[in-house]
Amino acid sequence: QLVNAVNRAGYGLVPVAEENVDQSEVKLRRDRRDVIAASLLTLPLVAQMLLQFMGYNELHLLPAIEVLLATPIQFVLGLRFYRAALNALRSRSTNMDVLVVLGTTAAYVYSWYLLITLGEEAEGQLFFEASAVVITLVLLGKYLEAKAKRATSEAVRALMSLRPETALVKTATGVLEERPIAAVRVGDVVVCRPGDRVAVDGRVVQGEAEVDESLITGESVPQLKSQGDSVTGGSININGVLEIETLTVGDDSTLQTIVRLVESAQLGKTRVQNLVDRITVWFVPLVLILAGITLAGRFLLYGDLEVALLAAVSVLVIACPCALGLATPTAIMTGTGAAARAGILIRDVSTLEEAQVLKRIVFDKTGTLTLGQPRVRQVT
Repeated sequence: QLVNAVNRAGYGLVPVAEENVDQSEVKLRRDRRDVIAASLLTLPLVAQMLLQFMGYNELHLLPAIEVLLATPIQFVLGLRFYRAALNALRSRSTNMDVLVVLGTTAAYVYSWYLLITLGEEAEGQLFFEASAVVITLVLLGKYLEAKAKRATSEAVRALMSLRPETALVKTATGVLEERPIAAVRVGDVVVCRPGDRVAVDGRVVQGEAEVDESLITGESVPQLKSQGDSVTGGSININGVLEIETLTVGDDSTLQTIVRLVESAQLGKTRVQNLVDRITVWFVPLVLILAGITLAGRFLLYGDLEVALLAAVSVLVIACPCALGLATPTAIMTGTGAAARAGILIRDVSTLEEAQVLKRIVFDKTGTLTLGQPRVRQVT
């Protein structure tokens, strides 16, 4: 039921295990290809518009060429928006895709109306560039969002890569067995040799070694661990052999908790996004009402249907909320991803939003807060 609901809303549901770097790269290449294709097709239309603004009204494309340029953008490269809008309407909801489809389709259809009614006189008076530019800009936003998402996903995967794939488990008979990390259970004794990463969260039951826990604590100096001390999965055993009793596994591990918090922060919504979500429910009907009022008002005032249609189409095109729909999610994913790569854990998205007003930061930390990169200051 959940999968069907997500599909009806215009989205896809992919198991985490199936979402790998290769798939992200394929999506990114597809989005990049669409942006390049849309830009190349839109460029002549925009150039014509700019030349007209500069007073060169005699320099314009033939209507047939405008149609050939705009149609693939509208119905091939823009097909994803039609599908998403249709799915949203089927689920009795509205989103940015609905507005994109309304605005661009209105501009595209209005251009055809002018072409049919005016014939050759329509040269230089069509508005195919309006629909083409909007779709191209939204595709660019989607590409930037996908690029930021991929970078963030790689940061999360980098955290996951800190956990060893296997663990050396000491059986009840004293035999050492190498097992997949998923096969390790609470209570198992794991042996960690010098240079290895600690495979599990646990407690040292035998041995003594220095362990680099900078991943978790930020302390650059390795900590001495002996019997009874706790160790964290993902930290590095500098020297000595440790036998560790497993205390937590799987999703309960410290490293997995960090990953989960980072992912949760990326999926969270800011106050601006929550406000937009509430407004969107009423925004699309309001835009349609305003476009209808504009159409009727302009027609009653001037008695010119073409002028009235142009004004109504302008309302629909301007209503496309590209900035609100794309800028905020991209900023969140970029910010949380950059923080994760720098070793900063952002608990939730509201924390990221409030960081802009910070004036001072107080560090409650044992020992000295350093970069962990000693350098020679003076030689005597």
